Amino acid sequence: MAVFLWLQSVLLSVQEETVSIPLIFEPVPVNLSPNVLKYPEIEIILKTNGVNILLFRHQNIYYREEGSKLKYGMNSIHLNIDNIICSEKQIEYIVGFKHKVKMVEMDRIITSQKPVILSFSSNSDEKFFQKQKFDLRTSTVEVKGPEKLLDKLEGIKSEPVNKRDLDNNSLRVALVSPSQLIELSTREIVVRFNSNMNTIKTIPLIPIKYLGKENITFSPQKVTAKIEGKDSLLGKIIKDDIKVELIVPDDIDSIYGSLKFTMPSEVKLQEYTPEKIRIERASE
Repeated sequence: MAVFLWLQSVLLSVQEETVSIPLIFEPVPVNLSPNVLKYPEIEIILKTNGVNILLFRHQNIYYREEGSKLKYGMNSIHLNIDNIICSEKQIEYIVGFKHKVKMVEMDRIITSQKPVILSFSSNSDEKFFQKQKFDLRTSTVEVKGPEKLLDKLEGIKSEPVNKRDLDNNSLRVALVSPSQLIELSTREIVVRFNSNMNTIKTIPLIPIKYLGKENITFSPQKVTAKIEGKDSLLGKIIKDDIKVELIVPDDIDSIYGSLKFTMPSEVKLQEYTPEKIRIERASE
């Protein structure tokens, strides 16, 4: 009860608080951008109850500045409450600005080629790919953004990759922009590996065979497998090279069977789907 009363008091009492809102340039300056990782913000001082402050923080409120007047280098922006985009009622909450002048450095927009930096889902995935000795020096992406930011940027990181994503000696990689001010020419690339390296291949719709004597039916009757091995070998593997046998448990109450895979000795089974094979025993 004490906590509830305290929260009620905070939300309903009049208070003064500093809130940050984004600074948006309209129209967007031609070939210029703020020299920061994210759009600059304006600090404004509100005086109202806690509920109104909370709503103010979570609504689409911003400071609009004429972008065509900006120049390369440092710019002084003299703040005006009329430039705050919000409702007339919310304007009444605004006491003023924490700083009357906002300094914004504008940089040139350029394009550049940056290398791709792989991120990994786990330590085991990182070790797996390190063994492949892949070379990403030829895997680059064109980026567009502020010149000084791009000069400091070592490369473009990927979404975490998993060895299970490797298929037919290639890896489809999603890229992540390090800043909302940096545009990527593509959000995805394909990394290819040398044929003498380990790779993972998907073999779809492998028939499941039942060699037992019991009268049963089962579903599904085909399985898709991911296998690992040298690319030079996996390139020759077809589904006829992989034998899948249904193993029916002795327990008559069990409704699922397991699978036994037989494949070339230098090929390793990574995973298969579906994992459960439903069986039905014929009634006596």
